[in-house]
Amino acid sequence: MSPLKKKRWKIAHFATTSISTVGAAVSIFRLVFLYSNSQQTSRCNVCKLQLAYEYFGQRPPFGKKTIALLENAYVIHDPFDADGSHLILGSHCSECGAAVCVDQKCSLFYVKRFCCQCCIARNEDFPTEVQKEIKKMKELNSKN
Repeated sequence: MSPLKKKRWKIAHFATTSISTVGAAVSIFRLVFLYSNSQQTSRCNVCKLQLAYEYFGQRPPFGKKTIALLENAYVIHDPFDADGSHLILGSHCSECGAAVCVDQKCSLFYVKRFCCQCCIARNEDFPTEVQKEIKKMKELNSKN
């Protein structure tokens, strides 16, 4: 039986984003799932997306046990990977503490996670390369 049928995943949201997994940015099609048995949810303070997660912390109890995330994060099993890997859905801003998803218009990970408001407010404190990403983030948010 496939992991999708076994766990009865329901697709709640579909978007393109960048996620950060142990420092490596990976561009994927993000599917946020509502697991029928999951009662734990969080809401992104920027886009208001509700995230149903299975674990919050740095060491998910599923997937590779040797991996430690660089931040406390909202995590689910990856339903498309039989190896039991995970997807990071969001975290908290290290400046203001707001819950944010990993969408490129909502947050940025540079050593720590920052929400878009804190990135824009502290733009000059970041390196030039990161300032370019913040500029893109600002442009994406101004379109909406």
